[in-house]
Amino acid sequence: MTTPPPRPERCDACGKPDALPTIYRPGGLEYLCPACTSRAALRDSAGAHLHALLWPAVETWAQHWHAAGLKPGDLAALLDLEGGYWHPLGALAREGGAEDAVREMLEPKRD
Repeated sequence: MTTPPPRPERCDACGKPDALPTIYRPGGLEYLCPACTSRAALRDSAGAHLHALLWPAVETWAQHWHAAGLKPGDLAALLDLEGGYWHPLGALAREGGAEDAVREMLEPKRD
């Protein structure tokens, strides 16, 4: 016996009616339309790319400071904090947080 194809639902992201179940994150089933499925896949690809770029730098940093005497728990705490402090000017105290920082980074450079 063959299972019937899933019935289209409303998109969880935009509300369009042509959404199908999509599992693209651990533990998550979302109904996404084709456009939102594309955006979700691009976002996930960008996240994987960022992770691949950062991993070697963070690994080298962790090895260096562990050899200098910091415990893994101390390094982990610093790494956890880094998500909120990665802007070149220090802590992201502005309301928009990381989104404002990214927008600033994407603006044309002024000489």
